[in-house]
Amino acid sequence: MSTVKTKNVQVGTDGTASNNFTIYVPGTPDGTLRVGQGDAGAATDIAKVDSDGFKFTNSIQIGTDATASNNFTIYQPSTPDGTLRVGVGNADSPTEVGRFNSNGYKPKEPYSIYVYASSGQAIADNTGTKLQYDTVGYETGSTSHYNTSTYTWTAPYNGIYLVNHFVEFNATSVHSGLFLNSGQNASKGLKDNWNQSGNTVTTTSHHSQYINRHLNLVAGDYLEFYVYQASGATRTIFQNRSGFNITLLTLL
Repeated sequence: MSTVKTKNVQVGTDGTASNNFTIYVPGTPDGTLRVGQGDAGAATDIAKVDSDGFKFTNSIQIGTDATASNNFTIYQPSTPDGTLRVGVGNADSPTEVGRFNSNGYKPKEPYSIYVYASSGQAIADNTGTKLQYDTVGYETGSTSHYNTSTYTWTAPYNGIYLVNHFVEFNATSVHSGLFLNSGQNASKGLKDNWNQSGNTVTTTSHHSQYINRHLNLVAGDYLEFYVYQASGATRTIFQNRSGFNITLLTLL
């Protein structure tokens, strides 16, 4: 029985080096066997085998669909930071959707938003009125999902959201409501848009009403916030003390 010793084995004879692969050991042997892209003389390392097993250098692509958005890639960032990323797309350019670290799995953008009224809004008597919250106090992520012109918030992901709405002004007989996609939807947690108060506080000077709801939403669902008062006169909501916050609890 004879032993064959060689430094590398090139797989492929295409004239373009990037179309070939090479199995080799590094110039200074270090107990690893490398797999690289390129010709035998100048391959670029993409994976290695050592005593601990097989190791990918950067990423693993799941899927070979011609449309990159139909594929997923498991990868590390270009500067390793103790996380393992999951991205949609091909191995050369994935878009991160989540990551693992020592605390477990985290979606890329755990979502939260806070919006409020920076000025008073007049609410006519005995008329359901859409609340024109005009200021985003904070919002995670790089894209805003609240429209300060139409006063609607749009769900960015499929998931369970906690919605807190609070409105305060000097009126009695107050009801506040959430409208999903311009109407009611019992399957998503909205059964009576005008009677959803989780807590109502009334003093001699003001009336506050709160709504707290868990909603099962899909990306593109949108919420609008309304109030109704029957005090016998037009009333104005208190600025900086009326608004809503929404937090994504879990992705679906």
